[in-house]
Amino acid sequence: MEEMMHSKFTISTLTL
Repeated sequence: MEEMMHSKFTISTLTL
């Protein structure tokens, strides 16, 4: 669960 959240956060930051 945490890994998925971290992955999404990283993707969001990269997209930003």
